[in-house]
Amino acid sequence: MWPWAVAVVVAVVVAAGAVAALVRWPRAEGAVAHSAWVRVLPVVRAAVRRQRVTQALGWTATVVLVVATAVLVGRPVGTESTPELMGRRDIVLCLDVSGSMLPFDTQILGSFETMVGSFDGERIALSVFNATSQTVFPLTDDYEMVLDELARVKDNLDVDLKDTIYVEDLERVLTPEELAGLWEVWAGTLSYYGSSLVGDGLASCSLLFDPAVTDRSRSIILATDNDVMGDPIYRLSEAAALADRRGASLYGLFPQENKGTGQDSAFSADLGKVGGKVWYAEDPGAVGALVAEVVDNQRVVVASTSPPTLTDRQRPWTALAGLAVVALLGARVWGRR
Repeated sequence: MWPWAVAVVVAVVVAAGAVAALVRWPRAEGAVAHSAWVRVLPVVRAAVRRQRVTQALGWTATVVLVVATAVLVGRPVGTESTPELMGRRDIVLCLDVSGSMLPFDTQILGSFETMVGSFDGERIALSVFNATSQTVFPLTDDYEMVLDELARVKDNLDVDLKDTIYVEDLERVLTPEELAGLWEVWAGTLSYYGSSLVGDGLASCSLLFDPAVTDRSRSIILATDNDVMGDPIYRLSEAAALADRRGASLYGLFPQENKGTGQDSAFSADLGKVGGKVWYAEDPGAVGALVAEVVDNQRVVVASTSPPTLTDRQRPWTALAGLAVVALLGARVWGRR
């Protein structure tokens, strides 16, 4: 962090060492007469060798200690890319709750519950639609509330409509509790003028993103059978273009049993025009693969806007300084033996 501090510490230590050396510089003294025989004594030779070794060890430990201390003062750090690649993501679950989609909606919502368990910092919203749309909950990172709402909607949609055609037929096949739960989800989504108006539903989901927030990636997961009945305000291609203009990536879930139909090909084509992809809802790995695609597709966006994370790297230098101190003390003790 502070490379100049390393140079300052080294310069101060070198200057202090030079001053100390000048102050303590030994004066030349004459040799003691007839003392040469002392230097050849085994005990004296051993003492001289020990002194040289301890001096070398002491100087080496001193240099290591100075370098380690200088680096620590400069605060060594490492740079790493931000690991939370999903932490800056906004995801809108856009769910078709028309009668033909109910068997798939409960499976999809169950998979969404599992998906939320891996979130940390991203925001999620749920919007349901048929002829019109209802926002179940807006973008939020309150995962406890999200899981409660997903479970509630899933349980309310877990009904068997059997051979019902009209809304009036529901009282014949559902219990009062089931009917009340279904109406709780359907409230605000029914009209005699249409059903599964996918374009309008997608347009409403696109408007759930906060236009003032620009540093978060945006994704819409659209689950529908694209069985449009009525005259929507937005055609699917127009709604997909609107989502694209608002910076949202599109991911579609389509019923496997309708694969190969005109609705399937039109759905894939309209989403494909803006780079969207489609999976089939009954595939056990579809939602998992879809989530992985969301992560991979947004990886570059998050990485390019996230500043690197600085991590302290002091431990090895602290350990090195500690070893140098131990070596200095050891040399001091051994040199006095």
